[in-house]
Amino acid sequence: MQNMSLLGSPLKQLWSAYEHQLEKRPVLTQVTTSALLWGTGDLIAQRLEHWEQQQQRPKELVAAGGQKMVPGVHASSAELHSSSYTTSSTDGSIASLVVDWRRAMITGLFGAMLVGPVGHFWYINLDRWCKKIVPSGGPAFIGTKVLIDTVVMGPFYVTAFFAWGCALIDNSGMQEFKRKMKVDFWPTLAAEASAWPLIQSVNFSLVPLQHQLLVINTLTVIDAAFMSWARSQKDWLGKLIPGLRKQQ
Repeated sequence: MQNMSLLGSPLKQLWSAYEHQLEKRPVLTQVTTSALLWGTGDLIAQRLEHWEQQQQRPKELVAAGGQKMVPGVHASSAELHSSSYTTSSTDGSIASLVVDWRRAMITGLFGAMLVGPVGHFWYINLDRWCKKIVPSGGPAFIGTKVLIDTVVMGPFYVTAFFAWGCALIDNSGMQEFKRKMKVDFWPTLAAEASAWPLIQSVNFSLVPLQHQLLVINTLTVIDAAFMSWARSQKDWLGKLIPGLRKQQ
């Protein structure tokens, strides 16, 4: 029991420090945690992309006689600045992961400049707005918050991240953004909507208002990994379900 107490003590101290900063500097604290968690999510996405490359052993590299790939240079603008890798042998094999720190930092900046401050003011005001529509605390109140959050923040969140990626991560411009929105917006929004309403129902019901963004951001490590991976793919749904586009 003493060992468990010692183990829990640093966590309690960390939590106390977080709550102190959240009370003293709420926006800065939300910005900092959002940046760290989004950056971490992108690093996970890069590792996933590298694992995929190892599994697939791209045929075009083999056909090209194991041409050398360098970090940050990729075959298409849709995959520009996705997780970096090298091929140094003539068999086209994928070498060790080379982390694209630029991509991770800019993804973290998305968390810092958009998710953190926007999320902070959004969830505080969402609570106030919904109290004017329905009585606070009941199922109708929670349902209204979840509905508004899904309908408003869902599309904004996906569109903003695709725009951020095309403008600052890939430098791929308006044409790629339009293509990304046409091909990946609805599948990505549907994937988000399949998970977040349930998560938010629990979050809005059980978590104090000042900690709701922390819950979202903590789970966003997984979501950011998915979003970063989806953004770096030319057609992520078609990749997961081969032949889907041909049937449409």
